[in-house]
Amino acid sequence: MFRKELDDASIYKDALDEDPEVAKLLEKTREIVKSGTEYAFSLKANIGSFHNAMLLERRVRDHEKRLALVEKIKSGGCAADVPDPLREKTILANAG
Repeated sequence: MFRKELDDASIYKDALDEDPEVAKLLEKTREIVKSGTEYAFSLKANIGSFHNAMLLERRVRDHEKRLALVEKIKSGGCAADVPDPLREKTILANAG
């Protein structure tokens, strides 16, 4: 029964198709989060904190790239020499 539920949930299905280790971690995470224990509370809080930190790191990297572009243009350099993070995101999104 659990395997059927797992196969029906797209997040788990994608993980099963790509990486067995991730699938195992998602199964364990699901079990803990649904347990209603203090571990569930802690895991939820940690997941939220780690996710926010990861997003913040991405934003910082994007801002650093954009700042490098502004500094390059300001110093009289060619903007084409500095990667544009917004353009890179568009290219990556269209490639997938």
